[in-house]
Amino acid sequence: MSEINTLKSYKNENTWIKIIDTDNFDYQEYKKFYNFAGYEFLPELYDVEKLDNGLKIVMEFIVGTKPNTKHIDYIIRFISYKIIPSFIEWSLINNYKDIIYYPCDNKIDNLIITPEKNLYLVDIDSLCKTDFGHFDHLLNVIYEKDKKTLDMWGQFAMI
Repeated sequence: MSEINTLKSYKNENTWIKIIDTDNFDYQEYKKFYNFAGYEFLPELYDVEKLDNGLKIVMEFIVGTKPNTKHIDYIIRFISYKIIPSFIEWSLINNYKDIIYYPCDNKIDNLIITPEKNLYLVDIDSLCKTDFGHFDHLLNVIYEKDKKTLDMWGQFAMI
C-alpha cells in the first residue's frame, strides 16, 4: 500500500474537491462499495478526473463538525459495529483472499458528525485493498510510540 498525499482540498459550492498525488484510487470499487453499504457513512463520489500530477476527486460535501476525543468511546463503538463489519462483509462477498477493502487512514481527524447525528468517514481516497499485515504494522507503531507505558502495564498484567 503506497502513501497518498493530499495536494489540495477545498469546498466548491455543494461539493468537496480533493486533489491527490496519485492515480492509484480505485473509484469503481468505491462506487460499488458505496452502493452496497457505504452510503450510510461515506460521502457520495461524483467525479474523478485524471490530472498530470494525480487525481481530482469531487465528492459530496458533508455538513458537520469533527468529533473530539471526549466521545472516542462512542466513535470506536460505531466504527466497530457499523463501519468495520461493512468492509469485512464486502471483502467476503467479493472473495478477496487474504486482503480486505478498508479505510487505511481511519482516524478521528477523518470523521465528520452531522447535525442529524450521523457519523461520516470523509477521507475516501484512503480506501484500498490491503493485507492483514497492515493491522500488525499499526500495532507496532502504537507500541513503539508508547513503549515505556506499554511495558509498564505489561508488568502489572504479570502480577
